Amino acid sequence: MCETSSSNESSAAAGVARRMLRLAQEEARALGEGTLERLVHPGTPSFRCQPQACDALCCRSPYRVDPSEQEVDILIRRGEDPAAFLEEGGVIPLLTQPRGACSFLGDDLACGVYEGRPEGCVQYPYLLLFVPREGAPLVTARGPSEELDTAIEAAAGGSPQESGHVPLLLRDLACPGFTEEPLTFEQYADLLRNLRRLERCRIGAGACARHAPGGPLA
Repeated sequence: MCETSSSNESSAAAGVARRMLRLAQEEARALGEGTLERLVHPGTPSFRCQPQACDALCCRSPYRVDPSEQEVDILIRRGEDPAAFLEEGGVIPLLTQPRGACSFLGDDLACGVYEGRPEGCVQYPYLLLFVPREGAPLVTARGPSEELDTAIEAAAGGSPQESGHVPLLLRDLACPGFTEEPLTFEQYADLLRNLRRLERCRIGAGACARHAPGGPLA
């Protein structure tokens, strides 16, 4: 009985993953050439940062990070000098890149402020988009929290058709870190939720695990 139950659960999970993939593929195709190739879904290799394989690609130009005021304050509280790490004067402040690389990147390709790094660094190499279904308004990832939170939970629960938006998880194809075991549906769902929490934290709509009480940046 236990083996049968386990088999049924596995089959159900596989069915949910297939439905999610079909819907995500339909929406990705609609976004244009190249989007489908970047799509992350159950079965996509998991990510592990391997800076030696790319010379810390994401910490170098043309990649740039625009820290929020909260993130700048965190770095200052950790003893960092804003005059040394913040480039101002443009449309938005950016982390400085002397000689084309982030000022926090060490000679060993490790981040000098890893625990306090901005959310944009934490989210990389993923990009979370929300595609409106027919009749739903277009919103950005920093749009109305409740609407997008509903989309995430619907997708994580295997029922994206119950929401007006379909979350699409894309990856940076230039990153060589997608070499680990394929994502299970549960891991994919957790990834969606975690990325959404990071974005909610950035816009002040909630705290991610790093900023929650007891977290390293609380």
